[in-house]
Amino acid sequence: MRKLLLCMSIFLGSFSAFSQTVYNEKFTSVYIQPSRSFVTITNKNADKNTFDSLSKNLSGTINLSLGGVTRKQLNRNWFLNAGIDIQMASFLRVYEGVRFDVSLHPDVPKNDQDIITYPGPDAEYRFRFLYANLPFLFERRIFKYVKTEEPWLYYIQFGVTPQYMFSNSLNLKLKGFTIEEKSEYKDLNPYLNVNKFNVLFNVGVSFYYKYSPKFGYFIQPNFGIQMLPMNNNSANYRQTFLGIKFGFTFLNDDDNN
Repeated sequence: MRKLLLCMSIFLGSFSAFSQTVYNEKFTSVYIQPSRSFVTITNKNADKNTFDSLSKNLSGTINLSLGGVTRKQLNRNWFLNAGIDIQMASFLRVYEGVRFDVSLHPDVPKNDQDIITYPGPDAEYRFRFLYANLPFLFERRIFKYVKTEEPWLYYIQFGVTPQYMFSNSLNLKLKGFTIEEKSEYKDLNPYLNVNKFNVLFNVGVSFYYKYSPKFGYFIQPNFGIQMLPMNNNSANYRQTFLGIKFGFTFLNDDDNN
């Protein structure tokens, strides 16, 4: 029994020692994040033909975010990140086989041509959004190191990001035909009846490299999904994002554990 208790004590002591960190990270990070968006319809109030058509011709785009966060250490292995970033997002919807005398948008004249082209004639709607995001993310250290010179740090990250939509607009691009000799109409009203506020749920992993006592950089693959529809129409849209953050960290970790 004593041997069992001794073994358990040694095991727990070793586990506790392994769990202790050698860094006391406190830093500010700045980053850029390219991402690929995906869009789905979350409301099937539209009739089946309209819904099937919208779903078939929806596609995501490449998006970009710029921002920064500060980190607060909660204990030896848990950290809280809070900051702000600006996100430029968009998605596409394609109207295939545009016919004569069809209204593509209330602010665009009707199609006055009956031209057969291949491929087309198509109309491409690019919905564009500008968000201010407030990431509120927790990080958990995956591996712990005993040697203070070890440069790599690894984390699991998850949390929520409240979003505020500053602006939304629509670009209409015509393929295979023109309307009044124009093939593109920019900054149109998207008539989406948008929700200004939304929340992203985020999950990802982080790879930090400590280049010097005061400076490092990181790569962070992550996934985010909007928890609320982004608009209130007969067919509502919800965006998800798959991205990679690339950034620099400015450290202040003079007080090691």
